[in-house]
Amino acid sequence: SRPLSSVCRIIFIYKYKFNGVLHYISLHDVYYFESQHRIINMFCINGVHQFYDKLDNIEKEIDEIYPCFLRANKSYYINFNYIINYTGSLVALKGDLEIKISKKYKESFDEKYEKIILTWYT
Repeated sequence: SRPLSSVCRIIFIYKYKFNGVLHYISLHDVYYFESQHRIINMFCINGVHQFYDKLDNIEKEIDEIYPCFLRANKSYYINFNYIINYTGSLVALKGDLEIKISKKYKESFDEKYEKIILTWYT
């Protein structure tokens, strides 16, 4: 298997469907996914895209191919590449957004965050 640092630099394409049309986007261009009931807002370099799905499904699908996203809480799944600060219970992303890490996801978030840091910077 490839080291995590090189995997995070490979271009992975995410495919989603909205209004019957397939769309494709590089996962590196995705800042984060936000779930609002059944609607997913995918915040990207080129704007916000919406489609219907569950965040659990997206997390499962992306984790298999692109290990650089972290689940912060029931509503947010964020790209490590856009984290500018992490203070234990809050993550600051580019664009002045702060996302709270819930107790449910805290341990797995920390483990994955540390794995990415140790792989990239040691």
